[in-house]
Amino acid sequence: MNPWSGTLFRATLWRIGRSKAVNWQRPLALLLALFVLAGSIPLQAQYQRRTSSRASGNRNAPAPDVLALAVAGFKGKLRAIDKKAIVIESGDDQVVSFHRSRKTRFLADDKEVKPQDIPLGSLVTVDASKDSVGDLTAVDIIWKKS
Repeated sequence: MNPWSGTLFRATLWRIGRSKAVNWQRPLALLLALFVLAGSIPLQAQYQRRTSSRASGNRNAPAPDVLALAVAGFKGKLRAIDKKAIVIESGDDQVVSFHRSRKTRFLADDKEVKPQDIPLGSLVTVDASKDSVGDLTAVDIIWKKS
């Protein structure tokens, strides 16, 4: 324990005892008003602003859910089909692979067929969309028999 702490405490009490009586209502009211004002500032900080494409400055960008619903068509020769992926070879020896989901449909002349019914090397059109990661997911695989 510090030997000066008792002395400092006694000197402070002596100073308070010698001072004249103070009206504490006004300083107490100011202190209370300060606490109320300071307490409302953190509440305002908890409000979240909604960001939109317009707020970010890019006014022409569509909403993210619209991009997830967009479907693009890819044409090429079917190279591989398995339970998880579909691979086609489009023009200029470009190989494109697609993820396969439970909702992927295989169509031959507008009729649903099994994936095994489509022969490898045949020309197909794959309608695909991007998932949340950016990978292509096949929606429809269309095979024209003629």
